[in-house]
Amino acid sequence: TLIAVWAPWRRPGLFHAPDPSVVPRGAGDLARQLRFPAARLGIDEDELLSALEHASRPAQAVALIQKLGYVGSERALPLLDKLARDHREYVAAAAVHAMAQIGGEEATARLLDLLPSLRVRRDAVAALGLIATPRALEQLVKLAHESRSPLRQEAILALGQSGHEEVLGVFQDLIATGDDAVIQSVASALGNFNGAAADVLLRELVARENANISTAAIYALSDPADPETTAQLMAILAAGDSRRAEAAAYVLGRGGNPMALSLLGQMAREGGAQTRRACIDALGRAGGDKARGLLTELLQSGRGELAHEAARALVNLGDDAAIALVMKAVRDDQGMNGE
Repeated sequence: TLIAVWAPWRRPGLFHAPDPSVVPRGAGDLARQLRFPAARLGIDEDELLSALEHASRPAQAVALIQKLGYVGSERALPLLDKLARDHREYVAAAAVHAMAQIGGEEATARLLDLLPSLRVRRDAVAALGLIATPRALEQLVKLAHESRSPLRQEAILALGQSGHEEVLGVFQDLIATGDDAVIQSVASALGNFNGAAADVLLRELVARENANISTAAIYALSDPADPETTAQLMAILAAGDSRRAEAAAYVLGRGGNPMALSLLGQMAREGGAQTRRACIDALGRAGGDKARGLLTELLQSGRGELAHEAARALVNLGDDAAIALVMKAVRDDQGMNGE
């Protein structure tokens, strides 16, 4: 039963209110730090609420709702709650998100009341991750452990958005269930964490045989420059499995390790079509002299599709030296063809 599953997590202090002096831990903390009270901006909140209540066009209502998300107070919550039940889904979704931005216990209670609503329950679950109050997080953990919940995946992703380190323990228990779909959701959710503890979990998931889990974990890695991560991803890229290799190439391009860049250049020539494109794109994102040199070699290789992709990557680098290389290659090609 739900109670049996949830019981291990009903212990005091698992989730605690965040210290406002601490650096934002998740998307919700950051969103609230970007908020400014209406009075400080010279905005009359009553006028804003009145304008929203009488808004006749959906686009106007959404714009006012978004504004309230940044400047509104708890006084706006009753009207936002009403609009969260609006038949227009984009209006309702905007209202749910604004309630999460305003935050607090009242907003949490109102969002919990929205969970039975088929129209906005997925938005409400995501909002609970943004609001990240202890009560919100406890509800998300319940949903994440409920195997029959239609909101299980959304709850796991919402826990990731919270940025709370305590969530890592919840994720370890979810991984232990052995449910591949759940583990894949956990891998994606771990991408919201920066730190060694999360990356240790992710490296374990990268090594899984299940391609969906492994690929999700690769994309979620937070420190592509970590030597252990780099070695693991280079082995995956060299193995050539297209889905994993594409993800590994993407992350290695962000890390900028010289040996990894050399491997990207090698696999751009020797890998399958999908792997070649991924490696060239990664070199284009990496930038720098090493990546530019490897792309230049590919450009001058004489292999049509390879040269074309390399030219595109060099142009995307956006610097004069890269563009000059492409222009020279075009002129040389025209000269050889007598054009």
